[in-house]
Amino acid sequence: LNIEQKWRDGEPVVAIKEEEPINVNALSIGELMALDLPERPRHLPWLREGGLAMIYGPRGLGKTFFSLGLGLSLVTGEPFIRWTVTKPVGVLIIDGEMMLTDLRERITRMLLTKPAALLQIISHEVVFENQERDLDFGSEHWQKALEAHLEDNPDIKVIILDNLSCLLPSIREDKRDDWSSKVMPWIIRLRRRGISLVLIHHAGKGGDQRGTSSREDQLDTGIKL
Repeated sequence: LNIEQKWRDGEPVVAIKEEEPINVNALSIGELMALDLPERPRHLPWLREGGLAMIYGPRGLGKTFFSLGLGLSLVTGEPFIRWTVTKPVGVLIIDGEMMLTDLRERITRMLLTKPAALLQIISHEVVFENQERDLDFGSEHWQKALEAHLEDNPDIKVIILDNLSCLLPSIREDKRDDWSSKVMPWIIRLRRRGISLVLIHHAGKGGDQRGTSSREDQLDTGIKL
């Protein structure tokens, strides 16, 4: 029930309104088996369409080299380390910490084959120069802006977020509620669109991914460098 409180002659008046009935859409085992479900293709053996992966490791180890190599392999169709890329797909790399000159230099050195699919970069430096604001995908404002960009660029199938600490400054790393209420619903919306997400993150002092373990609850793949 939806409870609405109003005021009359200085006293609260509580009105109870019935909400629209909800159908939970339970499936029988026969209905489940009869569904015509499209197969989810794999971009890599460990990255399905609509998949969620986290790559983490200590600072200075090469997480950004890993993420750039991954993105460039996906758009060219070339193998990534020992993994075969099924076919070239559009990639959006969102960088939250590198200087633009360094980012361009690395891509220039690493890109040995002409991309066969769309490659886009969102740089924190360019955003700040043009808008005098920082990237923050912990906020609904930035989340909706990215979703609008995806509507205009349907060829993007993989998003690489490098890294969570820089790109989610309003989210407390050690608080489960921040992640569960502000970030995970957005990630789920993107996955429902068939977008695969690769989250680049730091390792903590104990060697595991830093902060709340709830980030790992929905992961399809976790890779520790």
